[in-house]
Amino acid sequence: MIIGAQKSGTTSLLRYLGEHPQIESHKANEFSYFYSDEEYESGWAKAEEYYFGKKNSDKNFVVAKHANLYSSAKAIERLYEQFPQCKLVLLLRNPVSRSYSSYLMEKMYDRVDYEFDELPELLEKKDGRQLESWQEEAFIGFSKYDEHLENVFRFFKKEQVKVILFEDFSSHPLSHCRNLFYWMGVENDFFPRVRTVHNETTMVRSRMMSRMIRNIMVDNSVLKSALKKILPNRTASQIGQKLREANRSGKSFPKMSPEMENYLNKLFHPHKQRLQDLTGLDLSAWK
Repeated sequence: MIIGAQKSGTTSLLRYLGEHPQIESHKANEFSYFYSDEEYESGWAKAEEYYFGKKNSDKNFVVAKHANLYSSAKAIERLYEQFPQCKLVLLLRNPVSRSYSSYLMEKMYDRVDYEFDELPELLEKKDGRQLESWQEEAFIGFSKYDEHLENVFRFFKKEQVKVILFEDFSSHPLSHCRNLFYWMGVENDFFPRVRTVHNETTMVRSRMMSRMIRNIMVDNSVLKSALKKILPNRTASQIGQKLREANRSGKSFPKMSPEMENYLNKLFHPHKQRLQDLTGLDLSAWK
């Protein structure tokens, strides 16, 4: 199970691993069974059929992914209770750039009406303005990796958890995939198509189209609920993904301001130090 982190290459890793002839994966960007109360209460059999369809007898390994799973104590506990021997992969990106990328994604969907440089004032609740709780979690909470990893280690042994730095994965995706194949116990001489980057955050052609796509993709939205009644399983998410790709302009967002970079570096510094102690990873590149 790829459990996070959001905006750290989890979709690309899912697609690369899913190309392996021995591995079954899902077409939807997120496997929400453990994360969604509604899906979890409906039972594993329904979720398995919805995400994976008819089982392929030639594939005896399953890879699933939810980019926010690492942040949910309830979801991690559910995963452990059902699959205590599961192996977990956690991709971690420089918390500063991850936070900015998360903001840009929500900006792309027209879900924020302020500039990134206003974040400190909103966090400090100046002039009566403040972030919505989900925004504070997405832009700040998800980047406090140490807190979430400590919870993961409450349930899963350290040898069951593979922590990979996004920056290393982006530079050497093939070697990381082959190492993961070996770790999983499948043939590791397979070469996935790692030149393709999946779910990259870029500027969009139409913000109105972005809002419509989000209503197709997001669980429990009115539009997605309506589509589920008239379309086969998984089709609504696949339509949303195709529309999202078509709406990308290919243009990159502007860089973060030095002031915001400095602010976030100070904010996340103690969490980075704690993460180094937990994992033994060299995080000196996260400057």
